[in-house]
Amino acid sequence: MLDADVTPLEVLFIRNNGLVPDRASLDPAQWLLKIDGESAKNAMQFSIAD
Repeated sequence: MLDADVTPLEVLFIRNNGLVPDRASLDPAQWLLKIDGESAKNAMQFSIAD
């Protein structure tokens, strides 16, 4: 597992702490991934289009 550049799906850990959102009510144009905080050298933000 440590030799792969990408974690294989069969060993990927996924955790959800809430209900799965209703896909019909989601707008992917509004989704953002934000990287910030004290450990981030540069705050960044990515959209689905990025």
